[in-house]
Amino acid sequence: MIFRDHTLHFTKATPADVMISNVVAGGAYAAWLMTAAVVVLLLVQRLPDRALNSALRWGTGLALAGMGVAMLMFSPSPAQQAVLDAGGKPSTFGAHSVGVEDGGPGLPVLGWSTVGGDLRIPHFVGVHGLQVLPLVAFGLLLPARRYAVLSDDVVRRRLVRIAGAGYAGLLVLLTWPAQRGQSIVHPDFWTLTAGFAAGAVVLRPSAEILRSVR
Repeated sequence: MIFRDHTLHFTKATPADVMISNVVAGGAYAAWLMTAAVVVLLLVQRLPDRALNSALRWGTGLALAGMGVAMLMFSPSPAQQAVLDAGGKPSTFGAHSVGVEDGGPGLPVLGWSTVGGDLRIPHFVGVHGLQVLPLVAFGLLLPARRYAVLSDDVVRRRLVRIAGAGYAGLLVLLTWPAQRGQSIVHPDFWTLTAGFAAGAVVLRPSAEILRSVR
């Protein structure tokens, strides 16, 4: 995020920048702790619909993991580390890009790096698991009248759990190449292989559950 003509999160150039950065970081940690508390509460909460109950647990857990990814951004980049090693004080500390400096070429609107790794991607995906998984649970309710197999909340809960596991796999799959400095638009062989394998792991048990119930 750009604020006062420079990045909001990592700037340490002036006392005001340090204060703003600390406030932002403190808010992020507070949000993480509150989400962790919600996860604990949901572990003991029992909702009437077991699929929705599972979706809320998975969603908040994934959001917690997505917030945790952001903590990887608060470490010095190679250029910043070089300044520190030389006894200097870098004007910025931390970065969302890996393998390249922040501010390079990016995707339209989103701005995610197209030339290096970008930790904002898994952070974004993880945090929004809080909305995606409950939407999956509600989405399975819509065709329940037409398909009797989905009227059973145990079946829907199993499918939600598979979706949650698949979403967690996606989060890992986005974090891993980003940490290796790999752009989202230029995945290598191993990233593509892992992606196809993760897709198979999710689709196969889902099909087996529906087939076994029928």
